[in-house]
Amino acid sequence: MSYDNPRIDLGMTTVDALTAVSEGNPGAIVACCTLANSASEIDPDSGLGWLGPILQLDTLDIYGSRIWLLFKDVCGQDETKMLAVLRANQLGLLPAAEIERAIDEDPASIDPDKVLADVRAALPNFATEPAAAAD
Repeated sequence: MSYDNPRIDLGMTTVDALTAVSEGNPGAIVACCTLANSASEIDPDSGLGWLGPILQLDTLDIYGSRIWLLFKDVCGQDETKMLAVLRANQLGLLPAAEIERAIDEDPASIDPDKVLADVRAALPNFATEPAAAAD
C-alpha cells in the first residue's frame, strides 16, 4: 500500500480518474463503472460517494487487470461484495495484505460473504434493502 504515487488527483474528471486506475483494461473499466454507479446506494455512509471505492483502489495500488481479478475472481462480479471488501479495509477489518494475496495468489482466501457481514455489523446502513414505497 502506498500513498507516494497516487494516480488520481483533484484536478481529474470522472473519466480521467476511472481511466487512470483501470489502465485501459476492459474488465477493470467495467468493474470501476459498476462500482461508481452503485457506491452511493450500497454505501450511503461513505462521504465520498462514487469516488470512495475508486480512491481506495488507488490507495491500495490496485490497478488494471488486478481490479478485474478482485471483482471477478474474489468477489464473484458482485459490486456489493467488492465495495464491502474495500470498505472493510478502510474500517481496519481486512488488511491490505489479505486483499493482495486474494488477488495475486488465492481468490478463495477471502470470504466475501463474511466480509460483507462484518461490514454490515460495523455500518448498519451498508447494503440495506431500499424501503418499500408507501401505497
